[in-house]
Amino acid sequence: MSSDLREPIYNNMNLKETDELLNIWQTNDRVEWTETAFQVVKEILLDRIIEIPPQNPAITKHPEPPLPSILQKEQEGNYDFPLHKTLRISIVSMLALFLFFIITLIINPDLGNSDTLAYLFSLGYGICISIAGCVYTYYAWTLNASQFFEWQLAQQIIHFTGQSRVMRLFSSYQLWANRLASPLMILVGVSAIGFALLSVVTGWLK
Repeated sequence: MSSDLREPIYNNMNLKETDELLNIWQTNDRVEWTETAFQVVKEILLDRIIEIPPQNPAITKHPEPPLPSILQKEQEGNYDFPLHKTLRISIVSMLALFLFFIITLIINPDLGNSDTLAYLFSLGYGICISIAGCVYTYYAWTLNASQFFEWQLAQQIIHFTGQSRVMRLFSSYQLWANRLASPLMILVGVSAIGFALLSVVTGWLK
């Protein structure tokens, strides 16, 4: 290393207390300090008439910093909140109902005019979204932003790498969005159930 670079290193090290220089020398952290830095430290200690103690084994690599707890939980799939089975069943059932409805219309377009199919779809959809709305409303209003964020991660059907990093950016907004939107889900679901039942009863009375 050139003298131009060695001089500022020397000046910087020379400002340090002897105890600090001894700590640098003995710790022997080769990641943090260069070989020139250690030569300078040794030179300064000798100038201060200090007996040079032996160095510890060289540190050539620092351990990886621990992951934030939520990222570690995401990698391990081990959350403080268990999977809510009722919620999972309602969401999967709602998706299955949509697929069934679409596939049925593709196979037999005439069923698009079927009142019975419309009533069944409305009833099934209403039940599923009402259940999901009740579950989300309960957890959104009983958990804080951090807890609700972790609860949501535990309920995800599809996970992708770094999902928690993306969701965490909006965790506070997600909490209040769910607090406000989840009751609306219940309202939509109950309305769909009411429409289906009312339509069936009205049809019977005709």
